[in-house]
Amino acid sequence: LGLRIWLNGENGWEERIEGSPSQPNYFGLATGDFNRDGLTDIVAANYSQGVHVWIQTDNTRVIAVPPMVETLRREAAARAKPATRREEDKVAARGAFGNQVYSWVETEDGSRFPEYTIGALDKLRVTVYTGLEKKEYEVSVSGAGTIFIPDISRNPIKVEGLTATQTQQKVVSILSEFLRQPNCEVLVTNYNSKLATAAGEFYDTLEPETGPGRWALRGMIRILDFINQHGGPTKQGDMSKVQIISKAGEKRILDLNKAVFEGALDQNVIVDDGDFIFIPSSALIDRKVFVFGEVQRPGVLELQKNISIAEAVARCGGPTLAAYAKGMFVIRGNLAKPDLFRVDFSRLLTRGDMAQNMLLEDNDIVYVPRELIVRGADLFNKVTPYFGIVGTYTDAVLDVETLGQDTWHNVRFPYGRTTVTTGR
Repeated sequence: LGLRIWLNGENGWEERIEGSPSQPNYFGLATGDFNRDGLTDIVAANYSQGVHVWIQTDNTRVIAVPPMVETLRREAAARAKPATRREEDKVAARGAFGNQVYSWVETEDGSRFPEYTIGALDKLRVTVYTGLEKKEYEVSVSGAGTIFIPDISRNPIKVEGLTATQTQQKVVSILSEFLRQPNCEVLVTNYNSKLATAAGEFYDTLEPETGPGRWALRGMIRILDFINQHGGPTKQGDMSKVQIISKAGEKRILDLNKAVFEGALDQNVIVDDGDFIFIPSSALIDRKVFVFGEVQRPGVLELQKNISIAEAVARCGGPTLAAYAKGMFVIRGNLAKPDLFRVDFSRLLTRGDMAQNMLLEDNDIVYVPRELIVRGADLFNKVTPYFGIVGTYTDAVLDVETLGQDTWHNVRFPYGRTTVTTGR
């Protein structure tokens, strides 16, 4: 596993491994002084083009610099100087659909930087310094977006929508009412309020937070960095057709090969809260089912044998805490006029009602909603953003204009139970 590099020098071939990525992924980029000449060198690895090494020469130029490295160099130079308003707007515009994960914060010297925006369920450490003493408070942000520290304020302090720096300024302002020159520090210790979903061909390295799943966002991060941070793609992952779907249902298809090899930043978008990122497989899958919605690891399951809905949901990590388990759906057949089955998964788990544990068939779509869905038309609107993923693996006609939600009106229960016509 990992990389081995041999450089040809005066004493013959010598192995150099310092600074190399320790695990395989699609785009492993590392720096190190590989030839021990006091200059920083670059090594990059990817499945399609193997290993490339760039050695820096005495005149500080890198030999055989590809567009990717030029782009990284430009971005590093940009970070070395304070961001201007125009640069801030340019970075914001590179997001896929806008962003709620970070805010721009201005420092005392007039420079600006992106910082994580605090939200409900995040955990903070607030440290207050009084003379030579310090007090630490570990607090959780409530559902109302507040923290409560009786030693600082009798009332809850609103922190949702603020960064750690802005929260620190707010606490100092409160302390100033009864302390001279107060000082405090605010640190986010647990990031829980903003999540993005990794689905499809994410590689599970067995390290924490790798592979498919719902992973916390800790600040401004581009999609390539997000993918690499969570294991990178598998060998079958098709990085030229990565799909990103926003919380509002907007979707884009990104060619991340262009982002890597051509430095195309319009493809390497910034990830936002609630984004669903799907890496399709370049390999053919004969039989499969799709599981979307409120499960821990949504995606595509390859069928070696017939499986039940319980097994499919289990293989996806089980329902999330937000799942409405009483009203899961199985969508079967031609999407122009599918069979819709409503499954009470809660009844299966609590009462052992095996009538709910229906067997799944090839190309079935399992959708786990966050709330009760009554009308088939509402279900259609919920799953429409995922049609592009289904279309990657099937020959189904997935043009939303030709499908039409009017045909999604007949919802049934599994195994011949009462048919319910829900209207349009």
